Amino acid sequence: MQTSERLKDELATEIITYYQNILLEHLQELSVKKSWEDFINAAFDYLLNRTDAHTFSGCPLAVMGMETAFSKPEIALKYMDALKQFEKLFYRVLIQSGLPCDHAEILSQRFLAVYQGEILLGRISNDISYLESARINLIEMYKEYCAFHKI
Repeated sequence: MQTSERLKDELATEIITYYQNILLEHLQELSVKKSWEDFINAAFDYLLNRTDAHTFSGCPLAVMGMETAFSKPEIALKYMDALKQFEKLFYRVLIQSGLPCDHAEILSQRFLAVYQGEILLGRISNDISYLESARINLIEMYKEYCAFHKI
């Protein structure tokens, strides 16, 4: 492998570590002893405060994962693993909020898809209102799910 190609691969891998350290660890700290709704509000307050009112870059893990999916599948898998950490975080907060494990597993998968979908739409449109939409949807879906399943 050429040196410049190897350096690009190393940089792509370092981006994963960087964003896991900055974003995921901070969200994990925000999740301590919080209900789902309190966690989501704290997480999106944090995300909105980090976002410029005029530009929205989206989730770097998803963006880089998509960019490397076909050209560097081994690197894309590392990005996917990082995204799965968000799903695990959602799962832990749902358990903390009193959901049974089987329900928390289903919802954490759905919530990751909604979260990433809203962020993707925000990036494509350069519209930060999708962050607020994600907040509302994640809270409302949780309430509706709990009501439907009488949890």
